[in-house]
Amino acid sequence: MTEPVDRRGADPAVRREAGGATTGPATPRRQGARDYAVGVWLLAAAGVALAHRAVPEATWLMVHLVLLGAVTHAVLVWSRYFAAALLKTRPDVARARWQRVRLVMLSTGTAGVLVGVPTARWWLVVAGATVVSVAVAWHGMSLVVMLREALPGRFRVAVRYYVAAACFLPVGAGFGATLAVGLDSRWHGRFLVAHTMTNLLGWIGLTVVGTLVTFWPTVLRTRMDERAEALARRFLPVLAGAVVVVAVGALAGQRYVALAGLAGYLAGLVGWGRTLVGPLRRRRPREFAPASILATMCWAVVALGVTGWVVLVTGPDGWDDAAVLLGLVWVGGFAVQLLTGALSYLLPSVLGGGPSVVRAAGSWFDRFASARLVVINGALLLVLAPVPPQVATAAGVAGVVAAATFLPLMALGVRAGLAERAALVGRATAGRTSSRQQDPLAASAAAPAGVPAAAARSQGRSGEPSSALTVQGVLVGSLVLALAVTAGLWVDRTGAPGTGPAGAASSAAGATGRTVRVDVRAEGMRFVPDHVVASAGDRVVVVLTNADPTMAHDLAVGARSTPRLGPGQTAELDLGVVSETVSGWCTVVGHRQAGMTFDVRVGHHHGSGRARADSAPLGTVVDPRAPTLPAGTLHQVEMRVSEVPLEVAPGVWQRRWTFNGGPVGPTLRGRVGDVFEV
Repeated sequence: MTEPVDRRGADPAVRREAGGATTGPATPRRQGARDYAVGVWLLAAAGVALAHRAVPEATWLMVHLVLLGAVTHAVLVWSRYFAAALLKTRPDVARARWQRVRLVMLSTGTAGVLVGVPTARWWLVVAGATVVSVAVAWHGMSLVVMLREALPGRFRVAVRYYVAAACFLPVGAGFGATLAVGLDSRWHGRFLVAHTMTNLLGWIGLTVVGTLVTFWPTVLRTRMDERAEALARRFLPVLAGAVVVVAVGALAGQRYVALAGLAGYLAGLVGWGRTLVGPLRRRRPREFAPASILATMCWAVVALGVTGWVVLVTGPDGWDDAAVLLGLVWVGGFAVQLLTGALSYLLPSVLGGGPSVVRAAGSWFDRFASARLVVINGALLLVLAPVPPQVATAAGVAGVVAAATFLPLMALGVRAGLAERAALVGRATAGRTSSRQQDPLAASAAAPAGVPAAAARSQGRSGEPSSALTVQGVLVGSLVLALAVTAGLWVDRTGAPGTGPAGAASSAAGATGRTVRVDVRAEGMRFVPDHVVASAGDRVVVVLTNADPTMAHDLAVGARSTPRLGPGQTAELDLGVVSETVSGWCTVVGHRQAGMTFDVRVGHHHGSGRARADSAPLGTVVDPRAPTLPAGTLHQVEMRVSEVPLEVAPGVWQRRWTFNGGPVGPTLRGRVGDVFEV
């Protein structure tokens, strides 16, 4: 026997009767209001993603706005909702009130973390992480109480997944709070792996697996695999144990132990995931929700593979270097599509009022389904591919916009569903016949202004709704991606060349042969001194010593950086030949905002003072290395030419031309066909 599925495909976890009665703890309006909080976090994440160049710590903020803000809020709401439905618990006013308290605690703690980390307020991070941990632990204990009070029934294992997941988040939050204190590069990398994998694989991963046991066949509107419950029960200890192995291996610095844990987790997913194949064979995705969730599952496998490769190649100590790559795969491929896909099915289903309400709301969630899916997933592939930076940027913007369209569609869908529900109630009050209430054409004709006239999707010959996944949508999505790639290539070819990091634009100034060394100390939240003065063409070397007795620091200038240094450690940062002023900072999250910045101030020579060639040593050596190949095809070069006395041999002086203060003109490097403006 399988879990009963009605003609709308809704299992007991999401079914609502026409009168609007709920089996969960919240009314439709209140449930919708709670999910708008998810929309707020996602909107903030989209804003950070679009303006990432202007937002400090943009990658960290985007990841935590999605995972800690949106996903964790959704997990607390919907795992409780599914548990109540699967265990068949009766609505309880007191429990609903305590659930609202937990959600307020979660939002408050999340805000504390999101503010405390960028502003380097360690106490605020610890307080926020503690509040989040208490809210989630309380949530887990409430699920245990529900399990004990409920009568025996099927699919209790899904609730056990939720309880196990709730045990992992406080541990992962503790790892994250430790990171905020500031650790040297070795321990920072280890704790970062443990923090990331405990929360992703334990808190979010186990919740997703437990939910999909019943939810996947539900969104496909078909029966589930007969083995679903048994396999879920068998692989719960495998998946939970694998998370522990990953965390222990990471903290111990044993890459192969961590890799074994990731392999075990992947094996557990594959073993359990066999139950997902049968429903997919019986019915292919026809709406945005199942298609998005299917893409999520594919990206989960890819993300685990990429994570394993990073751990194998770099070990936990090199995790920082791959943070952007892993963030894109886990957040863009997995988390965002999981959230938007699940909510696209759940929100219309919980409004209550019968099939016409579900169709009225669902028609909005399915708008532009194929185009959105193509753009989101295609853009992510382009960002990860070895394409020019401008192409990756253009594709990324298109992907973020496509994903963000879920937010207005969610608002419009909920509004349309509530309007249709109100219309049904009004017609029932007026004494309309029940047959007219169930007629989708009559329901859509009576919909108020602002609700689409075709709220109920057209019916095929078989009587089931036509698919929202169309060839036209695929073509539109492909066209959007093609336009993004074209725009990126155009900018790459015609855009003004960037000077890049220190040393990257040395073609604009000849190397003087001089080396400027400066000793810098990291003290508290300052670099002392906080700048160095050099001339165009000088080589700059910074010797950084961490004089802070409690926190780790580093220094990044352009693409070059020191390792993360513990108290008392020293490292040398060779910036190469510099040609213009450039700024650097400590990359520990929040330290830059607290004032840990360092400037390399470069002045151009004008044929006097130090700029005079006769003040340079006779043995000036021209750097024989070719300058870095600049970006773009148009190169603007400034050369200041002066006639000054120059010692060409011991005691032999001549008046010679100098270029930017150097005895030899600068080397200009470009590609065949490039244009130089001198």
